[in-house]
Amino acid sequence: MIFSYHRPYWYYYYLYIAVPLSWLTGYAVGGLVGFAGANGTRKLFRPPFTQLSSYLIASALVSAVITGGGSRLVSEVADVRDLPRIHDSAVISKMKEFASKTKWVYCDGAIYPFHAALPVIPELAVLASKRFWSGQIDTKRINAIVVKYKPEQILLCNGDPNDALKRFIDSAYAQVYRDDSSCLYVKRFLISK
Repeated sequence: MIFSYHRPYWYYYYLYIAVPLSWLTGYAVGGLVGFAGANGTRKLFRPPFTQLSSYLIASALVSAVITGGGSRLVSEVADVRDLPRIHDSAVISKMKEFASKTKWVYCDGAIYPFHAALPVIPELAVLASKRFWSGQIDTKRINAIVVKYKPEQILLCNGDPNDALKRFIDSAYAQVYRDDSSCLYVKRFLISK
């Protein structure tokens, strides 16, 4: 009921409602079957149609879980199996090469520093759209924070940097890795060591 009124509905909210909804559905099915199967010794007053309607409602709930949940489960498992493996990632391997000399990493929205076990600039660790919409952060603020921290590694996964960030990168960084989706820069003094 909460999510029917709460907007916007983000895909990850499914995690919040799937387990409790499954639990409640199982509890309801168990209760309905128990009610329908109760014999006369329990002294429950039931019109004749309640037993049949209880079984029908329980069957409908089980059918909804199997058809909706089953296909969702199969698609989620397939999606997880198709994800790239961390140990196969060239960019993570390259980040780990400089890990011992790295104090901070800036990454524009990817999870690569986490998998490389490198610390991200705290103010820029989570760049959700909501922070941009609410005015808590913008491109100028991000640039100022990056310049303030002077991270040893900068990983860009959302295209080329803006002009101000590009000037900052050109002043002290060298590109050490590039593929179709990411570009890694490290401070020049790290490469010469």
